[in-house]
Amino acid sequence: VVISAPTPDDDAAGSPLTGPEEEIIEHCLKMTGIGRPDVYVTCALKHFSPHAADEADIAACRRWLQAEIAVVKPEVVVCLGEAAAQAVLGQRVDLPRERGRVFHPGFVPKVVTTVDLASILEASDEDAFRRARDEFLLEFHGLAETLGVFDPWRGREALAQL
Repeated sequence: VVISAPTPDDDAAGSPLTGPEEEIIEHCLKMTGIGRPDVYVTCALKHFSPHAADEADIAACRRWLQAEIAVVKPEVVVCLGEAAAQAVLGQRVDLPRERGRVFHPGFVPKVVTTVDLASILEASDEDAFRRARDEFLLEFHGLAETLGVFDPWRGREALAQL
């Protein structure tokens, strides 16, 4: 999983995923049966910045991201947000229009693009948050099926909660 950039809390903790963003990912993993040890999480941008990522920021951090991908050798890279997708693919991706699109760039079997976790957390109310999180969860169901780790029992449990 490639996140666009760390939050200030992530940066302070020295971890690419903390707080409510981590809770969303953990929820999706639990509900699909994907084991947390099977998921590598990193950031496209290697430091918190108060301004939106631009092409220079992405290009400066891209070589570290490429090195991580070469070492981890993932079956699928899930890009959360436009900056993450651009860093991985080396091209712009129009989200949410291209949400769920699968790319086959050659250096990994598949790259899937989806929304940034911030877009889920910025929902206008609790119902909107649940809808956004559940839509994200459905993407993780597809990912679990692609990886061949989908747990049908957890899948029924998750879908029943929607």
